[in-house]
Amino acid sequence: MSEKLKSRSPHHSHRSPNLLNVHRGHGPGTSHPHMGERLEQFFGRATSYTDEAVGHLYEPPLEDRIQAARSKNQEEFKHVVEEAHDEYEHFQGANKWASASSEQLAKDLKSSCIKGLTSERVIEARHEWGDNALEKEGTVSAWWLFLMQYKSPVMILLVVAAIVSLSIGKVVVGVAVLVITLWNASLATYMEKSASDALAKLASMAAPKCKVIRNGAEELIEATELVPGDLVLLSIGDRVPADIRLIDVNELLSNEALLTGESEDIRKQVKVNGEEAKEAFAKNMCFASTSVTNGSGRGLVVATGMHTQVGIIAQHLKAASQSEQLTPLQKSLNKFGLIQGAIAIAFLALIIVVAITTGYRDPSHPEDGRFFSILMVAVGFAVSAIPEGLPMVVTICLSLGCGAMVKRQAQVRKLPAVETLGSCTVVCSDKTGTLTEGKMTAVTLHAVSESEDPATPDAPPTEEFSFFPTKGFHPNGGIFAASELRKDGAKEAIMAKWDAGKWYDFENGGLVRDHGNPVNGKGKVRTIMMAASLNCYGTQLKMVEDGRWVTEGNMSEGALVVAAAKARIGIGEEDGQFASVTHHQAKYLRINALEVPFNSSRKMMVTIHQLHTPGVFEGMSLPDSSMTHVAIIKGGPDRVMPHVGSCPQDGTDKEGNPTYRLASQHTLKDQQRTDIERVNNDMAKNALRVLALAVRPLSTEDVSLLSTLDTADVRLDAILGRGTPLPSSKQSPHPSQPLALMGLFGSVDPPRTGVRDAIEECNGAGVRVIMITGDQKITASAIAREIGILKHEQGTEGAIMCEELRDKETGEHVEEGALDEITSRVNVFSRAQPEDKMAIVRSLQRQGGVVAMTGDGVNDAPAL
Repeated sequence: MSEKLKSRSPHHSHRSPNLLNVHRGHGPGTSHPHMGERLEQFFGRATSYTDEAVGHLYEPPLEDRIQAARSKNQEEFKHVVEEAHDEYEHFQGANKWASASSEQLAKDLKSSCIKGLTSERVIEARHEWGDNALEKEGTVSAWWLFLMQYKSPVMILLVVAAIVSLSIGKVVVGVAVLVITLWNASLATYMEKSASDALAKLASMAAPKCKVIRNGAEELIEATELVPGDLVLLSIGDRVPADIRLIDVNELLSNEALLTGESEDIRKQVKVNGEEAKEAFAKNMCFASTSVTNGSGRGLVVATGMHTQVGIIAQHLKAASQSEQLTPLQKSLNKFGLIQGAIAIAFLALIIVVAITTGYRDPSHPEDGRFFSILMVAVGFAVSAIPEGLPMVVTICLSLGCGAMVKRQAQVRKLPAVETLGSCTVVCSDKTGTLTEGKMTAVTLHAVSESEDPATPDAPPTEEFSFFPTKGFHPNGGIFAASELRKDGAKEAIMAKWDAGKWYDFENGGLVRDHGNPVNGKGKVRTIMMAASLNCYGTQLKMVEDGRWVTEGNMSEGALVVAAAKARIGIGEEDGQFASVTHHQAKYLRINALEVPFNSSRKMMVTIHQLHTPGVFEGMSLPDSSMTHVAIIKGGPDRVMPHVGSCPQDGTDKEGNPTYRLASQHTLKDQQRTDIERVNNDMAKNALRVLALAVRPLSTEDVSLLSTLDTADVRLDAILGRGTPLPSSKQSPHPSQPLALMGLFGSVDPPRTGVRDAIEECNGAGVRVIMITGDQKITASAIAREIGILKHEQGTEGAIMCEELRDKETGEHVEEGALDEITSRVNVFSRAQPEDKMAIVRSLQRQGGVVAMTGDGVNDAPAL
């Protein structure tokens, strides 16, 4: 009974620290050590009750009621249990921290959503929970590691051989064998000792200081001093110091790739409902060791130290490191040593028997006794049968392999693991940052415009362009028509110039045309990229000291900023170096007071800019010169498209020069709208994150009216044509749809260069490659098809969500047989938690596979 109680809930890591007088040292997720025995004694054997009902006794609001019932009769206590089951039925399977109200949570944690903890409660909580820190692995001394190298049968045989050789006077042989064993053991010890402590790496990710509210006043404290119930303040750039339930957010974004594998920032909210409340990484919580990339927030600490999500990973990692298995090489060498030892002993006995029965004496040493002479011959034969050079040869070969891996920035914890790579039959890999770049990158632009050529009245309203090359955040590259980039040798020629260090010189004598090159005119592509860059003013692209390019700000905006740099916007055109103040921001001054910032309800952002020349925005002519400003709108296509009534038009002037203009009386046709929706859906099916970009020209009168509107939502309604009408809307044929759609951007976390070739090489060698990721199923499947893990005709077949590996009622993994059947046929596992990755690896090992695991996140550590 007690064991059932202790393992009752699949979400035990989310229980409250206020659990039935929990003893000091038991953290969130640990039940009272004697609770099961007490319940058994109280109810007696004849009493009938369910594990579900008893499990709800651990809910924090019931503590007082349970304590009172315990002192009364059995029937009343049983009634409380049944009451608990009814009261908490709606919490079953839910993340307790995510589903509870902030007021109830504060009460359970003996805190306040306004004033935080009192000094007295902080002292009590520190006494109960200790420091907010991850436990470190027990350090193993170098001497112990050195001695452990001698536990294999081969090494034992060599040491015995060396001792025997020295005892019979063969000093050279004995010393040589000892030197070989010492060198071998020393090298292996150095390799293991030099590998960094895995849990120490996790601990190093903890935030050094954090802001809290205690006794109603803001304080800056060491993160290790945090306790459950602390009211923590979060702002952009902070590393989250503990698991926190949010009670107030302001445009808060968090990067959780470290834990979940998702490369995109997660937008946080205060309330979650339904299925969202069942997620381990609920959107109304922030988790230790993740980082805040935008906005600010406030929340209550619900778990610290080893009871946080990263702490649970650390526990898995600790357990995994304590149950390490022998590699195939170690097994083979141990087997060889045992066989060799048995053979040597057998021949030793045989020689002694034969020598005694034949009356053998050593003619070179007649003075030695008969028995001693026989013993010397037998021992000498046995020693010669032992391959003293084997460990040295093996160690040298493994060292060379280790050196090659170190050059590729791989850390080898144990030397024999190098050989295991050559024996593996399955490679399990994380997606984000391992198979992919780990950076959201704009890869495609569908520019929207209508042709004014009467010969092509039904031409599609979109033209596809590609950003290439996509090398993380590196700005060097161009924008090419997708059709031209598909020409034979086009990409190879561009990459050859990129690899040679050429900056913005990729047109290859007319093979392809770089539409981002200002030499080719402003055109629609550069106009679209200018609008995108102006709207993403809060995200910066810059080079850091080690020569890497990085973005600071929103990840999705970072993709557009890098794409704009490929059009030479925001970066110098000659040497690729940034100016301190970009020219285009000064050319199109932004009116800060009229901005409509992005939030989760709007899913749009609006910036308003004054035109350098009235009636002209970059390469696009506006309806008339009365247009002195332009509103640039960026957002999800589902939010932008309902307000779109037109698009720019392509044409030529009398001299035959290309034109790009926004006509006042143009209206988007139904078929054009359908075509645009189809393009959007196709991009989404290919796991691209799609952003729509639109504009609305504004007159001085429009801007004056917008300045009188108090809130961002009211200004947005006016700009979208659904609120206060702007003066310029009187001349519009579609005043309720005043936006002009310029383009759709598609961004993705792209595969690393060479990944597809590596997977093909593995498949050719009979090695199966499996993707295990925390990302969405559709995204994982699209990447898997692109790099060859899934075949294109499979769609999302061959891919599952890891919740399918668990029992829906208990949340535990299904039986081993069912799990093995799934892992034997599925190659893509999405929405994986650290324990899922471990279960998958162990299942593959049960099926006889030698499994290699690779990844770059903390959530990969236990499986690694």
